[in-house]
Amino acid sequence: RSERPSLVLLDLELPGLSGEAIANRLRAMYGPSLPIVVVSASIDAAAVAKRIGALACLIKPFELDDLLGAVHRALRCRRPG
Repeated sequence: RSERPSLVLLDLELPGLSGEAIANRLRAMYGPSLPIVVVSASIDAAAVAKRIGALACLIKPFELDDLLGAVHRALRCRRPG
C-alpha cells in the first residue's frame, strides 16, 4: 500500500475509465474517508459526486476561489484513516 493522498480532485469524464470507477478503486485502496472533490462538466456530476461520497462538486467552468474553498473545506473536514 502506497502513501495515502491528502485529497483527490477528480474529473468524471476520463478516457477509458469513468470517474466513478476511479473513485471506487481509490476508496478500496485508501478507505472510505479519502477526501474527494469532483470537478466536472458532466450533466450528472452532482448525482455522481453524491453517490461516491465526494465532499464537494464543482461544475466547470468554476472560479479559482471556489476550488480553493472546496479544497480547504475538504482538508479541514477529513477524517483520519
